[in-house]
Amino acid sequence: MTQYVILINKRRVGRENSRFMKNEKNETRQKLAEVLRRKMAEKPLSKITIKELTDACHIRRQSFYYYFEDIYDLIRWKLRREAEEAISRHGDMVTWQEAIMDIFSYIQENKAQCLCLLNSDNREYLQKVLYDDLRNIFEKAAFPYTGILQDSAADRKFMEFEFHYLAISLVALYENWARGAIKESPEFILKALETMLLDQVNGSMQRDRKVGETLKTLEDHGIKIKLP
Repeated sequence: MTQYVILINKRRVGRENSRFMKNEKNETRQKLAEVLRRKMAEKPLSKITIKELTDACHIRRQSFYYYFEDIYDLIRWKLRREAEEAISRHGDMVTWQEAIMDIFSYIQENKAQCLCLLNSDNREYLQKVLYDDLRNIFEKAAFPYTGILQDSAADRKFMEFEFHYLAISLVALYENWARGAIKESPEFILKALETMLLDQVNGSMQRDRKVGETLKTLEDHGIKIKLP
C-alpha cells in the first residue's frame, strides 16, 4: 500500500513539474518575443541579433536555441500566437465590421513592428497571418452576405473564391495603410467597404432577378433553357 501511494505521489509530482516547465518555457518565449517587438521599433530586422535578445532576457545566448531555431522562428511563433488569439477573439465578435476594425487597431498599436516586418525579406509571415484571419472572418456567419447564394456546389465554389479575393485585397489594403500610402481613416475605409459589398450584393440579386424573369418569359413561350 505504501509503495502504491509513493508511486501516485511520484506521478503527481511529475505532472506538476511538467506543467511548471511548460509554463516557464512559454514565459521565456513570451519575454523574448516582447524584447524582439521593442527592438523592431528601433531598427531593421536584419540588424537585430540573438545576443541582444538573450541579454535583455538575462539568459545565455545558447539557451535561445532551446526555444527557437533562429529569430525568424521566434517571429513565426509570435505571429502564430497573435493569429490564434485574433481568430478566437473575432469568432466571438458580433459583426464582421468589428473584426475589420480590430485588425486596424492591432496594426496601429504595433505599427513599428509591422513596418519592420513588412520591410524585411520575411514580410510573408505577417501577410499570411492577416490573410488567415480575414478568411476566418468572412467564413463566419457574422458576415451577412454569405447567405445570399443558394447552397449548391457551384455557389460554394464561387463563395470560396470571393472569400479568397476579399482577403487578398484587404491584406494589400492593410499593408498600404500601414505604410501611409492610404491616408483615409479606418472608419472611412470600413464605410467604403460596406458600400462596395452592399452594391455587389444588390447587383448580384438584380442580375439573378433579371435572368430569372427572362427564363420565365422564354418558358412561357415554350422555350426551356437550363443554365450550367
